[in-house]
Amino acid sequence: MSKPFIEAKLVRIQQNTEDAISLFFDKQQIVPTDFKSGQYLNFSVSINEQEERRAYSIFTAPFDKEIGVTVKRVENGLVSNFLHDQIEVGNILSLSPPEGRFVLIPDGDKRRQHFFIAAGSGITPIMSMIQAALELEPQSECILIYGNKDEKSIIFKEELLKLSQKYAGQLKIYHILSRSSQGSWKGIKSRLTADLVDELVQENMNERLTQEYYLCGPGELIELFDGHFRANGIDTKKIHKEYFSSPKLDSATAKKEITDGSSIAEVILDGETIQVEVPKDKTVLDTLIDSKYEAPYSCMSGSCSTCIAKLTKGKVEMEQCYALDEDEVEEGFILTCQAKPITDSISLTYDID
Repeated sequence: MSKPFIEAKLVRIQQNTEDAISLFFDKQQIVPTDFKSGQYLNFSVSINEQEERRAYSIFTAPFDKEIGVTVKRVENGLVSNFLHDQIEVGNILSLSPPEGRFVLIPDGDKRRQHFFIAAGSGITPIMSMIQAALELEPQSECILIYGNKDEKSIIFKEELLKLSQKYAGQLKIYHILSRSSQGSWKGIKSRLTADLVDELVQENMNERLTQEYYLCGPGELIELFDGHFRANGIDTKKIHKEYFSSPKLDSATAKKEITDGSSIAEVILDGETIQVEVPKDKTVLDTLIDSKYEAPYSCMSGSCSTCIAKLTKGKVEMEQCYALDEDEVEEGFILTCQAKPITDSISLTYDID
């Protein structure tokens, strides 16, 4: 279901690293009740009179008074550079309520061991998860394995240090640097590899607790560790993941585009039933946007779940689908930013909340 954007005032900006900033808002302006750790906010900004949308993960805990997201500057990144260079405290920004299904829901009665594997800005939703688990699930442990290029690129370096001191015995952090800019670095100098992560997981394995695994970062990293954990017998329901970029597709495995004909799509959107003709070389979402319908979307790359809908008739193909698991796809859920019809007619609904 399409969620309305909210006008919220930016109350604070914090410089995290040379290329990462955090933007803070009054939580009550955006969400009246607690959100779930791991969720994100969709931003809608106007650049050169064109609406642009991007999703940025929340790093603050649900019990904090402020709600904050972290934005890393991306080379040639239209929205990230705009937010870094143009936005000031006091500006009004259009945001969605919190969304996303990459979440950790603390349970004070559970005894769990949460393994977090993150790279770069992938730490952002995990930072919220760690804070919530440490405070609200005191019988559990958190192990963070965090990869970066060098010390200067470690987002939340000081905040993580303070958490490890406050929750000593409950939180353990491993910083993995691919190259160290300082000769004084005494930590692990390596890339994030399957062998290294295996070693750290086994070193910290607590058989008295049940294990959960969280992966967040570039697509290639997620694919590597998701496949590795599955191959080693870890239940897929215990592996939680969020892509901060899509993996590079091998052209030999990419799905072939269907370029002939069109399909009639019956779409339920915000309680309204509409019909559009979808060319078979276009996605359902692109067609709806072209037809001036307010369908929900953000990343447009299959990495978030903002554009999720449920297919009730017909078939579609999705070139990329990183935000849904296999069970959800079997149940008929689709990402409309990736869905191209392969039957003469399809029916789907966005109203699935």
